[in-house]
Amino acid sequence: MISGQMLAQQSADFCGTLPSSDLRAEEIEQRIIRAYIRLVFEAEKTIGFRTVTVTRLGPLEVRLTEMLENNSDPSMPSLWLEVSSLQHPSPIDGYGMSDFDDSEITAAAEFIIEAARSAESQDFSLRFSRKSE
Repeated sequence: MISGQMLAQQSADFCGTLPSSDLRAEEIEQRIIRAYIRLVFEAEKTIGFRTVTVTRLGPLEVRLTEMLENNSDPSMPSLWLEVSSLQHPSPIDGYGMSDFDDSEITAAAEFIIEAARSAESQDFSLRFSRKSE
């Protein structure tokens, strides 16, 4: 049986850089799920938040952040995907998830693929997306 720590390490090893030419929605979805699993084993580094890297896409890094219950606003999604440039510390884009169901994971993968395409065209527009209610 695989221990939680071993699973977290295997998932961490899998979050490496993904060439944008190799983007496939299914693989991105798997990376999001693995990142979610790693969150369980991630220590709280900032009060009320846990964050793990999902993947790197060329000049971009995608992180998954969980807002812990004791610090979250009920109207805000509890999970956020955040795309940042490795060259600039500011977020470029974000996507909130509340249910972490199949439709949200699919939409999140599409969000990441679109962010990678925008990066290729150097269109780093600041916009923050949120799941439509």
